[in-house]
Amino acid sequence: MKSIFVLITLIICNESFSGILFQDLTIEKAIEKAKIENKKVFVDFYSTQCPPCAYMEKNVFSDQQLANHVNAEYIAVRSNAGNIEGKIEKAKYNVSLYPTILIIDPDQGEIGRILGKKEVEELIKILIEIKEGTYQDKYQVPVKKEMREGNILDVKRD
Repeated sequence: MKSIFVLITLIICNESFSGILFQDLTIEKAIEKAKIENKKVFVDFYSTQCPPCAYMEKNVFSDQQLANHVNAEYIAVRSNAGNIEGKIEKAKYNVSLYPTILIIDPDQGEIGRILGKKEVEELIKILIEIKEGTYQDKYQVPVKKEMREGNILDVKRD
């Protein structure tokens, strides 16, 4: 009986700490769903060959505070640059550096682009700024510095 209780507790804890709930949708389907649910779309463009992307997946997207925010406000999807659909999407959205997170409003299009490895607190702050309309696309200036520090993978060579 005690082992059943422990097992149930572990299952419940595992369910409640699942991180961002990325849905298995294309970006276009996510935009359609977001419009119906009155949400925005959170798109994680990543590559399996990208150490900063792996860091984000393991250490940032698994954070429950961030997950609560993203799961409540967004339809979250991922686009893998290594598969056919991902290559089409990265071309359509002009993505060549990883990780890149796009925030898309179903009515307005892209309203935010977040480039490079971020920590949880920094990403939450940026998402709030995007929501409030105060976010400035600061990603263009520090790209070379971020690349030197290993926070961005340049895949223009694809």
